[in-house]
This record gives sequence, structure tokens and C-alpha cells, in this order.
Amino acid sequence: MCNYRKYIYLCNHTVLSPSPVQTCQEQKGHESGENSEACTAVETHPRNNLKVAKLCDACQKRKDTIDKQFASIKERLGVLRSVLEKGHDQCKEHLDEAGVETEKKKKPQVTPERLDEIINKLTSVEKFLKTKMDEEHAHMMMLSDYAKPEEIRSSVLEMDEHNELGESMDTGEE
Repeated sequence: MCNYRKYIYLCNHTVLSPSPVQTCQEQKGHESGENSEACTAVETHPRNNLKVAKLCDACQKRKDTIDKQFASIKERLGVLRSVLEKGHDQCKEHLDEAGVETEKKKKPQVTPERLDEIINKLTSVEKFLKTKMDEEHAHMMMLSDYAKPEEIRSSVLEMDEHNELGESMDTGEE
């Protein structure tokens, strides 16, 4: 059993080296002419494994193809969005010409009082997480994804200021 080097890619696919790193006695005997048959057993050892910091060729081709498809779809969606916006604007113009009042898009307003009211209605899970974050060893727990109420308040007020300045924030409402 000859030892071969194994290459392990990021996608966890593996490839063996074409020639053995270390030949066995059977293969050495075949090379010297003592044995008539060559060694056909392939073996790997962890010390001969190498991690390759890239995808294998097949996975890289597939990724490139998918990335191209996504880019094409994004481009098509952008074109469709512009066509829809143009049609929407034309409809609004026709309604204005006809004297029909169009709906104006309302910006969500969150006042500091309303924000305090929302934060005070924390669920039991959020209260539990808040108490856990205040514990001595909270830095060792994976709770950093959960924001503290002060951070929530500042981020919502910041978003509200952006809306007042006329910057568009896509809320998914049309």
C-alpha cells in the first residue's frame, strides 16, 4: 500500500497526487524486477494531507456560472423595475390630468415616546437575554447579536432622521 498525498479543497472535495509520496515494499519489488505485479492499493495518511485554500475546478466553474446568472438576473430586475416605475409615473400623471387625487406615500414616523413604549413591551425572551447580557460572564456567551434597548433607540431615531432629510429608505411598500 503506497502512501499518496491528498489535497483537500475548500469545498471538501479531495484529489490524490498522481505519484506516491512513499512506495511500499511490493512496489519497490516491482520496480527492481522481483515482483511481476505493481502495487494497486492506494493509502493516505493525515501527515500527507494538504488543505488548498480554493474551490476545486468543478465547483469553481459551477460558482462562476451561478454568479453570472445572478448578475444577469439582477440586471434584468433593474430594467423591469425601471419600466414599472416609468409606468407608475405615467399612471400618476394621467390621474393628475383627470383631477383624481393620488395617494401619497406615508413615511413611518416613530416618536421617542412611541419608541419607549415599544421597548418597554419586551417579550420574556428579550428580558431573559437582557439579564444574561448584564451577567459577569456574558462576554463568553454568544449574545452579541442581540442589541441593547439603547442601541435600538438610537438606530431607529437615526433612520427616522434620514427619512426626514428626504433620503429614501426601501421599506417594501409602494
